[in-house]
Amino acid sequence: MKRLLISIVCIYGWIIWPSAESLAADRGQIFSGETKNELQITAPDYNDIWTFTGQAGDRVLVSVETTSGSLTPYVKLYPPDGGDYEAFGIETIDHQLQQSGLYTIVVHDNFYNDEGTYNITLLDLPDGPVTSPNDPNGGPMESGETLAGSIVISDMDAFQFYGESNDRVLVSVETTSGSLIPYIELYPPDGGGYEVLGIGTIDHQLQQSGLYTIVVHDSLYNDEGTYNITLTCP
Repeated sequence: MKRLLISIVCIYGWIIWPSAESLAADRGQIFSGETKNELQITAPDYNDIWTFTGQAGDRVLVSVETTSGSLTPYVKLYPPDGGDYEAFGIETIDHQLQQSGLYTIVVHDNFYNDEGTYNITLLDLPDGPVTSPNDPNGGPMESGETLAGSIVISDMDAFQFYGESNDRVLVSVETTSGSLIPYIELYPPDGGGYEVLGIGTIDHQLQQSGLYTIVVHDSLYNDEGTYNITLTCP
């Protein structure tokens, strides 16, 4: 007689039933501004769990990129109240949080059958940290300033400035080494989706007043390089 094995997992007070996520490795906390490198997804679970604390209305960006193996990373974002996932993405999530509290990121292979290593990056905008000891690129920026930075696989660098509604903002990002193709996204103070996207440059009139965030990443999050970024508010 064949036996059927069913697994249950309780992730921070709630249950996934039944699911391959039941055997997920608990990686602990990831903080805004961090990039975690060379994490391994292996049998029998083929998935990992991360947590972070967020506030309702925050904009959360997650990037997960394979660095070796045949892993195809799927990403799910589960809320503090134990409900179904708020957001799902293949490699990336760009989502405004609906609740405040401890969120859970589940990273898994798409069919739970391939192994590999990956990098993961988290940004919590606009008020979360945008730098960390292992990823110091980014931070506050003023008009007329040019700063240098570097991008690794999955990385997203964030630069912040205060602007007024109807201000004109010019941003230029130029690769100085490597195969980086710089994409630029400009996120507003209220946690909404980006107001404008550019490849290498942005020329945009601000729609709100407050703390804006410039996010720089490789076009497909999978190439590395160094760059210079310039902000001008005419």
